[in-house]
Amino acid sequence: MEAMKKHAKGFVLDIGCGTGAYIGVSDDYVGIDISKNMLEEASKKSKKPFAVASAEILPFRNSSFNTVICMFTVLNLCDYEKAAKEMHRVLRPGGIAIVSVASVWDRKNYRFLDKLKNRYGSDVKNVRIEKEKLRFKMFAKDELVSLFEKKGFELKRMHGIYKFQEPYWNRYVNFGIVARAKLLVERLFPPQLGRIYIAVFRKA
Repeated sequence: MEAMKKHAKGFVLDIGCGTGAYIGVSDDYVGIDISKNMLEEASKKSKKPFAVASAEILPFRNSSFNTVICMFTVLNLCDYEKAAKEMHRVLRPGGIAIVSVASVWDRKNYRFLDKLKNRYGSDVKNVRIEKEKLRFKMFAKDELVSLFEKKGFELKRMHGIYKFQEPYWNRYVNFGIVARAKLLVERLFPPQLGRIYIAVFRKA
């Protein structure tokens, strides 16, 4: 949360806010999600405004926000071209977009040697969420950066995490000693190898 606060300034829009993990990032905060059930849980934590909406059609005026947050693989599942364009539209000049996506390396069958040689397979996999079959887009680092640059952003910072340690998708448990040690060591390796990319873009 502290790292998020470093980049998130002013009026913040949280796209795909879920149950409200980043409610505390700003006093001026709005959260949206396509899941009404998720928003009901988020509203129990805070009186801040929430709305049912999708990343592709943001129900806000142009240049409404200083910061947009889009975490938890929202871009992997939605129309990411439309979503990036909408983020640019609702941000004020110089505004910040903080996004995360699952990368092409989020597959169990990759060896670390494959990552070092930059060898990867299909960039799409099928997943099931609440019994619905969905197309899950997996991004290469350069692909994510190019997407946002084409929509009028410039890259400020990028991290790749979970190079050795597997992320605990949908399991809210603390990492043990071994897992924490892996996360420390992996900082020595290039960001493009991570299973998850976290990027900070500025609206040019």
